[in-house]
Amino acid sequence: MSKILQGIIGVLVVVAVVSVSAYALFTSQATITGMTLGVNTVGLQVGHGGQFFTSLNMANLGLGYGKLIPGEYDYGEFTLRNNTALQAERRDELDLMMNLTARLNTAGGDWGLLSEPIKAMIHLDKAGGNYTEYCNVANYVLNTERTRWHTLKEWNEEEIALPGGQLGPQEDRNFIVCFMLDEEAGNSLQGKQLTNMTITFTGTQATN
Repeated sequence: MSKILQGIIGVLVVVAVVSVSAYALFTSQATITGMTLGVNTVGLQVGHGGQFFTSLNMANLGLGYGKLIPGEYDYGEFTLRNNTALQAERRDELDLMMNLTARLNTAGGDWGLLSEPIKAMIHLDKAGGNYTEYCNVANYVLNTERTRWHTLKEWNEEEIALPGGQLGPQEDRNFIVCFMLDEEAGNSLQGKQLTNMTITFTGTQATN
């Protein structure tokens, strides 16, 4: 066989191989449609008497505190609710737990005179609890059911962790807040008052 013929046959073989590799390949597809991806809403509410709000105005509910005298206290009740929506498809709810803190944001009136003589403490309000026991300074022992007694100035300067640990989704927790005027308060404080005090409670996602 001549070299020319061998060369032609070689070219044809290469062309044949290339032609085979260029054939069409069958394919099939499957799709997922209608997907919705959203971000959950973490919600903290404050309540009193079974009513819950994102902002509770005590004056609108006809609530208030008595006039303090040295060494005496007054108290108020409130409830915090983790209103974060539960999701059935979640395997656990640990990332919906909240750590709770409180901070006194604003107060009008005689803040400069009363922010240090008046102290406050927040206590868990358990079923059958005794308010006198909760607020009585003489019986006070720091434990996991209460905060320390802090001056209003201290409550204003930083967020303070609330007792009771983390609050789970769709759970409520009852608290008592106690206010006390220092027993050494002098006559110059008579008739003074704080107005429109605002306390902000913050629920921070515990894990992610």
